Amino acid sequence: MDGQNHYLEIDSAELDHSGKYSAHYNDDVETSCQLSVQEAPVFSRELPPELILKVGANLFVDIETYRPNKQVQWYKNGELLSSMTGRFHRTDDKYSHGLKINKVTQQDEDDCILECVCDNVHSRCHVHVHVEPLVFFKRDILHT
Repeated sequence: MDGQNHYLEIDSAELDHSGKYSAHYNDDVETSCQLSVQEAPVFSRELPPELILKVGANLFVDIETYRPNKQVQWYKNGELLSSMTGRFHRTDDKYSHGLKINKVTQQDEDDCILECVCDNVHSRCHVHVHVEPLVFFKRDILHT
């Protein structure tokens, strides 16, 4: 209360604080408002929806989180990439988290889904790996 002004302050609002709030003074004054509390977004930058790569190319994808030092998990076709050895490398900074796959192969599948999960929020990227076709040139052979 500040003179004739009255305030309702909610510290650390939660989803269940959403609703209609009313104030009454005697029977003369009544006011109300609707409060909607929403979850803050997790990602400030998500994975691209789709990437097309050629066999042998390096793949690098990254996301950014709104809050610093968040823990993220990376998945390939639903399988947790926990070891991050060999061709798989992750990078983690205060806000940025990336995944690099060195020299994608046909064994990385023609169509795979990379997924980053943070606070039960998912960001997905469909990766298409293509093999460049062999090109044959016809060459005239001179007989001597």
